[in-house]
Amino acid sequence: MIKALKLTRSGKWILYDWANSAFALTIMSALFPLLFRTEWSLDESSLTTDRLAMANSVIGLVVALCSPIIASFAAVSGNRKSYLIFWSMMGIIGSLALSIIPHGSWIGALVIFGLARVGFQFATLFYDAMLADVTSPARYHLVSSLGYAFGYMGCAILFAVNLLVIHFWQELNFESVVVAQRFAFATVAFWWFLFSLPLWNISVIKDSIRSDNRMHRFRTTMIVLKETVQFTLKNKNILLFLFAYWFYIDGVHTVILMATEFGLALGFKSGSLLTALLFVQLIAFPSALIMGWLAEKLRAKSVIAIAIFIYLIATGFGGIVMQNGFHFTLFALFTGVAQGGIQALSRSLYSTIIPKERFTELTGIYNMVGRFAVIVGPLFFVLAGQLGSLIPFLSTIEPVRIGLSSLSILFLIGLILLMFVHEPRKGELAVD
Repeated sequence: MIKALKLTRSGKWILYDWANSAFALTIMSALFPLLFRTEWSLDESSLTTDRLAMANSVIGLVVALCSPIIASFAAVSGNRKSYLIFWSMMGIIGSLALSIIPHGSWIGALVIFGLARVGFQFATLFYDAMLADVTSPARYHLVSSLGYAFGYMGCAILFAVNLLVIHFWQELNFESVVVAQRFAFATVAFWWFLFSLPLWNISVIKDSIRSDNRMHRFRTTMIVLKETVQFTLKNKNILLFLFAYWFYIDGVHTVILMATEFGLALGFKSGSLLTALLFVQLIAFPSALIMGWLAEKLRAKSVIAIAIFIYLIATGFGGIVMQNGFHFTLFALFTGVAQGGIQALSRSLYSTIIPKERFTELTGIYNMVGRFAVIVGPLFFVLAGQLGSLIPFLSTIEPVRIGLSSLSILFLIGLILLMFVHEPRKGELAVD
């Protein structure tokens, strides 16, 4: 595998997931929500939860609205790799900047976090679009699953190191545990940059330039965007998948973004929450590989449906019965089993139902749908909790519990819609 990572196009593509997943775990899921509550927002009430949820929704809206435009422009200019590098560097610099945000500066923290997350999301868009450049359609499920699997393993290794640094901050001569936590942001920036270099240097990306004239590129971009939207609306199978994906990935992203805040709001110890997140990555690594293998043998749609069902049960019951850090760990393990497979196979299933000549533009649509899910999910989480507390028989339940349990509705709708999506059979896929 190490040899493959050094020599093959798909190996370098997989290694980028190892690189940028450190941001998703260490910053986005774990330490930013923790430091936002204890170091920047400084409010123990639900106001901190609402601030973070609203910020995630605004960030998601920006990314969602811009994804199709940026993807179309990249298709016109033929600069997928350049865009990947630019947005990656924005995320890397933002990660580093988070380590120096002053105490109590919650607005500054949200702004820098927003810029870093925008860079991460847009870089992921172009990374996803490169799947068609590094392997054949018949191997999409396998390569996509390997990407997520090694992404989970890579971020778990760095996260474990950071947990040790945070735990032994006195022995390592840090001034405080907060300084050790801030140091973790800097390690993410370094890790992301170092392991991105192989893909940044890849020389076989098949960019097709549609316009050499810079004055005409914007107009051509708008034409391409219009054609892409029209093509999507006319293709019932693509449209049906995108609707299904919007609902269930809405739930997945909300769990990822809000799980730590959920535990903190219920008073669980931060140490047990961070340990649980590490367990998620460790179990997600073999789970992503197994689900990728099952998709090769069976059908990707069936494996995704199993993963959705796991999420449906975990959120529906977990929000109500969870009482302590151990219960949170069990919840994390169940969702960890499903998380890698549902993300990797959604990406590869979508890749098999879209034409290769429109790959970049339609990947922009795919990312737009995923980012709109990030907008609605946290809002749904907050509003369901607040509205639920107004219902007499639910008024004694904490709003965050109602919010988590309500996500099961999104998984149920997504599961039903997915059943009607046509998945190309293995013999219909190119093996070049």
